Amino acid sequence: MDQHSNDKALHRKHSRKGQKLLLGITAFALVASPFTLTSGAKDAAAATSSIPAGMASLAKFIKPIALSQNSYINLVDAAISPSDSGQTVALTLSIYNGGSSALDLSDYWFRLTNSSGGAYTIKTASADAKTTKIASKTKSFITLYAEVGETTKLSDLSLKVVKFDFTKANYEVSLGKFSFPKSFNNIVSAGAFKALYFNNTTLYSKISSASVGTSGDDTYATVNFVYNNIGKKAITLSGYKYYIVTATGETYEATPSNTSDLVMEPLKRTEVTLNATIPSSIKTAGWTLVVTKKDGGDSATYLPVGGYAIKFGSTSTSTSTTSFNYSTSEGTYSFNLSQLTRQPWDNQDILSARIRIKNTSQTSISIPTLTGYFYLDNKVKVNFTPVTTSIPLGLNAGAYIDLDVYAKMPTSYSFSKATLVINDQKDNNTYTKAGELTGTSAQTAMPIYAADQSYKITRDGSKMTATINNVNVYNSTTSKILEVQVGLQNNQTRSANLSKLVGYFVNDNGDTFPAKLNEGTGLINPSNKSLVTYTTTLPQDYFTGNMRLILGEAVTDAAYSTGTATPNAYLSAAKFNLPMDTRLMTVMSEIPFLNYKLTINKLTPNVLTPTLNLELDYTLEKDMTYNAVPSGSKLMINIEGFDEDDGKTYTYSSQELEIDKDTDTSLKPGSDQEITLSKPLNYDSIDGRLTYYVRIYSLVENSKKLIAEHKLNWFIENNWTEENAAASAASTATAQ
Repeated sequence: MDQHSNDKALHRKHSRKGQKLLLGITAFALVASPFTLTSGAKDAAAATSSIPAGMASLAKFIKPIALSQNSYINLVDAAISPSDSGQTVALTLSIYNGGSSALDLSDYWFRLTNSSGGAYTIKTASADAKTTKIASKTKSFITLYAEVGETTKLSDLSLKVVKFDFTKANYEVSLGKFSFPKSFNNIVSAGAFKALYFNNTTLYSKISSASVGTSGDDTYATVNFVYNNIGKKAITLSGYKYYIVTATGETYEATPSNTSDLVMEPLKRTEVTLNATIPSSIKTAGWTLVVTKKDGGDSATYLPVGGYAIKFGSTSTSTSTTSFNYSTSEGTYSFNLSQLTRQPWDNQDILSARIRIKNTSQTSISIPTLTGYFYLDNKVKVNFTPVTTSIPLGLNAGAYIDLDVYAKMPTSYSFSKATLVINDQKDNNTYTKAGELTGTSAQTAMPIYAADQSYKITRDGSKMTATINNVNVYNSTTSKILEVQVGLQNNQTRSANLSKLVGYFVNDNGDTFPAKLNEGTGLINPSNKSLVTYTTTLPQDYFTGNMRLILGEAVTDAAYSTGTATPNAYLSAAKFNLPMDTRLMTVMSEIPFLNYKLTINKLTPNVLTPTLNLELDYTLEKDMTYNAVPSGSKLMINIEGFDEDDGKTYTYSSQELEIDKDTDTSLKPGSDQEITLSKPLNYDSIDGRLTYYVRIYSLVENSKKLIAEHKLNWFIENNWTEENAAASAASTATAQ
């Protein structure tokens, strides 16, 4: 546990065999008693005198605390980073057992306090939670962490080490405390490096270089961060995240060029390229790179690894050349690089650019035919494919048009600079070089949209808006299906087949899954919508809480995909944060299913052996603004009994609910509708010991999700009219 009283701690002392290290006990602040370094602690202190040049180390002012004549504990690392509730502080302890028998950590506990005596709850990092003993003549590293206030500094904190001692009046003795000088700053200065301690190895970490370029409203920062494994064992760095924190406290995520786990072999040096986009209105002085890592398992907690001062070198600063003018006998064009993105495609990546061509002349001119290539780091040439569009006959004075180009490249290939060499194709054999546009890898990060943010396509002939409606997770025995429902609205003035959107699911670790598109057919009227779903199948135990959905406009070869054309690329990609999985409803009011909402006001279950008759009084609302919906989704109504004695559920009846079909057993849109559904019972009799429920499931492929349930009484009318009305009113009030 994270918090105990002294009495509970003493009780645990008497029954502590096999227990964990006692951490996070918040009690009254103890005054640390004086201590003297014994031989083991003296050796540890002496070792700190050989700190490598340029290394940021606590050993300059932190001294070890003796646990016994030959054993000691030392604070070797401290880091702090912003969190949702304030800040997270992480403290790494080195514990050496110089004795002849195992060192039982349950004999020791810790208190973290601030300068005014306030105490914090301490937790142990997941990777160290099972460490309860230190073997003889060995050393172990343990990381403790706590949530502290937003303005708290490390110099405000003290970590006290306490040992149980039944010879003392209060059964404990304070061994000492770790504290920081008032002037302490945990930020690693530019050019210096920091040691990261693991139980099997040590890594050195530092910023090797940093560059910055500005284009329009954005500043593109690139930071090259180095890990160097100086040990003899390999280590895998998993769940690491990087952020740039400005001098005034704004925080921006820096995306690594490779988001997969980093395997550090012994004596291996690995450089990670980080890119971030930051408003150009923010000054670049005083920026810090903050590194965090996930605390393992399904925990949403990220622990600080370190903070590193960023110094942008004048020689390595790369500024994007994002525009040029091009003149012909007709007039003058301005070319501008308005977008450069990189997005996944199967086992490759797509590098795409949007070029805005504007007529700066006084008269109308034709639109040039573009060809060319990406030139990566002035070394690798990759021909791009221009995408044709429903373009006008020409450009009037002052008018512009956006043209997209793309190329495919290996996922593992990284670059710093991409130059678009653009040619004006005169005929099949003749072209003129129009100019060059240059961007950096920092610009290629996909924009991240909030869950309620709309994705818009504004091309003439294809204007539409995409909005995330909801998220559902369907389970089967061995797998689960993640589904995102998306509404596409036609913003044209005529009925149209809407643009296809390609989808991919991606999580924080970079795991990428193709998203299967399920859509209806037919034209969509102006201001009306099409409902589409994106699904992927995952292992049953796969964590979906940090999944995002990538959407982009589908392309087939050199044209935007239409009709039955199979996409082989996509453009203008954006990454969506997803809302939580739609919750289970405990009232039978406005149960969502595609573009319908089902309300069951009354239900009467009668049995005429062997048949169960369900008499339903219901309302089915249909959103008529959806002109097309996908097929394949179903609803199922079950009558289930739960046995509280054995914890088992027994399905008495299961029947598919047909929605808006031309059959006698289908539910029809409208209010106060009635229907009787008949189905053979799965059991010969009704067991009066069970608690019964009517449950509504949504089905996709071979997986299902429970979306609504309500307790059920047999042989009488279950009237939920008033309950449903209250739920509907509350839902309406919340929406307003």
